[in-house]
Amino acid sequence: MSKDNQKPLNASDFNHIINSLHLSKNPDWMGLLLFVRNIIYYFSSLSKIQKAHIQNRILHYFKEKNFSHKTLLEAIAILESALTETYQKEQKLLKNKLEEEINYKTKLIEEIAKIANLLLTGATKHKKELQTFAGDAIQHLKQNQEPQQLILFIKERVQQLIDQHTSHTQKLTQQIKVLEQKACYDYLLKNIFNRSMFDTYIQHKAPKIVAQGRKLSLLMIDIDDFKQINDRWGHLVGDEILKALARIIRSHTNVSGGKPYRYGGEELCVVYEDLGEDKASLRAEAIRLDVQTHSFRPPEHSDPPIKFTVSMGVAEMNSKDMPTQLVGKADKALYAAKLSGKNQVKKYSEIACDL
Repeated sequence: MSKDNQKPLNASDFNHIINSLHLSKNPDWMGLLLFVRNIIYYFSSLSKIQKAHIQNRILHYFKEKNFSHKTLLEAIAILESALTETYQKEQKLLKNKLEEEINYKTKLIEEIAKIANLLLTGATKHKKELQTFAGDAIQHLKQNQEPQQLILFIKERVQQLIDQHTSHTQKLTQQIKVLEQKACYDYLLKNIFNRSMFDTYIQHKAPKIVAQGRKLSLLMIDIDDFKQINDRWGHLVGDEILKALARIIRSHTNVSGGKPYRYGGEELCVVYEDLGEDKASLRAEAIRLDVQTHSFRPPEHSDPPIKFTVSMGVAEMNSKDMPTQLVGKADKALYAAKLSGKNQVKKYSEIACDL
C-alpha cells in the first residue's frame, strides 16, 4: 500500500476520486471511502500496520469498481470483522495480563498461609518440647541425682531448645523476607517496585518529606509507540523491552538515587527525594539518552536489534500539592513531551503557563 493511501484525503482529492468513480450519487460508498481513508486514520487504538491492512482490504472493492449493494454489504462485513478482531485481541491481552496478576497475588496469599501454618505448627511443637522438658526435669529430681548432674542436664536441654528455636526462626525470617520482596516488587519487572508501593509512598511519605522543607520530584516515563512494537514483534517481545527499560532505569537509580516504580502498563516512574525539578530533569535526560542508544535484541531473534525511545515528564511537589496533584502535573508534562515529538523530557514548569 502506498504511503499516500495512509493519509486523509483533502476535499479536492476526495472530489476527484468520487467523480472518477462516478460515486456522487452513491452516499453509502462515499461514506465507506471517507471512513477507510480519513476517519480510520485518527484511530489511536490501531497501529499503522493494522490501518494499512484494513484499508487494503476495503480499497480493493474501489479498484474493482463493483458498487452494488451486495458488494457494499460484503465490504462492510469485512470492515466490521477486522475492527472486531482487533479489539478482541486487545481484550484477550488485557484478560491475560489480569489473570497473570491474579495468579501472582494468589501465590502470595498461599505463601502467607504456609508461613502462618509454620508459625502455628512451631508454637505447638515448642509447647510440647517444653512440656517434655518439664517432665524430664521432674523425673531427674525424683531420682535424687546430684545437683551438678541435674544442672548439666538442664543446661544441655535448654541449649537444644534454643538451637531448635533459632533454626526455626531463621527459616521463618528468610521466608518472610522473600515474601516481602515479592509483595513490594512488580510481578513482571522484578527489580521495580509495584503500583501499590508507589501509592503508599506518594500518599503517606511524600507529603511528610515536603512538610519538612525538603524537595521531592516525580518523573513519569512512557515508551514511545509501544503499541506498534507489540503489533509488529508480539507482546512477549514487548514485555522483554519493558524489562530492558526497567533495567536501565534501575541502573541509574542505583547510582544517582531515586525510587523506581511501575505505574501501569508501559508507564514507569521514579521519585527523587531532595531533588528539585531542574536537577531531576537532568537525571531524566541521562535515562532518556541511555534508552535512545540502547540496542535491544529479542531472545531467539536473528533480526537486527530493536531501537526504542521514551518520553518523560518531570514535576516537583510543593507544600500545597495533594499527592494526586503531583502525579497529575508529571503526567501533563509527559503528555506535552509526546505532543512535542516524543523522545524528550518536559518539565511541568515549562508548560504550566500554557495550560
